Amino acid sequence: MTSPLSAQPLLCLLAFGVIGATGCDPDRAAPAAETETAMTQDNSDRPTTTAGEGIRQNEDSAGTAAPDTDEIAGTPQLTAIGQEPGWSLTIGAEEAELLTDYGQNRATFKAPAPEPVNSGVRYALSDNVVATVRDTLCQDPMSGMNYPKSVTVETPDQTLEGCGGAPEDLLTGPEWVVEDIAQGGIIDSSRVTLNFQEEGRVSGMASCNTYNASYSITGEGLSFERAMSTKKACAPALMNQENRFLTALSGIDRFGISDTGALVLYSRDTPAITARR
Repeated sequence: MTSPLSAQPLLCLLAFGVIGATGCDPDRAAPAAETETAMTQDNSDRPTTTAGEGIRQNEDSAGTAAPDTDEIAGTPQLTAIGQEPGWSLTIGAEEAELLTDYGQNRATFKAPAPEPVNSGVRYALSDNVVATVRDTLCQDPMSGMNYPKSVTVETPDQTLEGCGGAPEDLLTGPEWVVEDIAQGGIIDSSRVTLNFQEEGRVSGMASCNTYNASYSITGEGLSFERAMSTKKACAPALMNQENRFLTALSGIDRFGISDTGALVLYSRDTPAITARR
């Protein structure tokens, strides 16, 4: 790997994709405001009234399966969703809510204690409604979003399959080390990293400089914005790789986890950044 230039490091703000291949000119450094650029237990409890053997009909339903977590007492232990027919399950500290048939049916239960099972836990919501949550990767078939848990809900009428947990739990934790940028590899012995924090921030090494940005996860995907970085000069090859990484990061619109555990960040369905722990 080409050795870094012997230049005095200069610290200034950097927007994604702005850094030049020859380093930082302090006389031309933009003000901070201008460099922030948008990137792209009682387990026998039953529902009060029933319809379809154990699922209470919600006459006021608007026809959506989205859980109303404001009505669930306490911080949810679990949220899960599934498709065709759309359903959702929210288990709070005191109460659980199951919406089925796109929200047309609603059942509430006293929140049960989780019972350990192989690779997960089981919630006996009532004698005939049981949810099993396993720590296996799950992808929602409608949105393509990845979730850390697979969820099965068994009722007297049907078995519901879906995903649960928070997608960001797949990103946060140990550092991700980038091994490929835009399907062009990276320089041997160089270091490019991603560290996702729970509060919606990401930081790491971009090749030469350190960076930080915000990230957001919606029902449709993942995006990054408001990037800032140190701005010191390194060898041209490292600066070029840094440009490639920050440019690729700015165009990310979703993420996936491969069968081998790699984090793959996509831009328009094309792998843009691949990283591993």
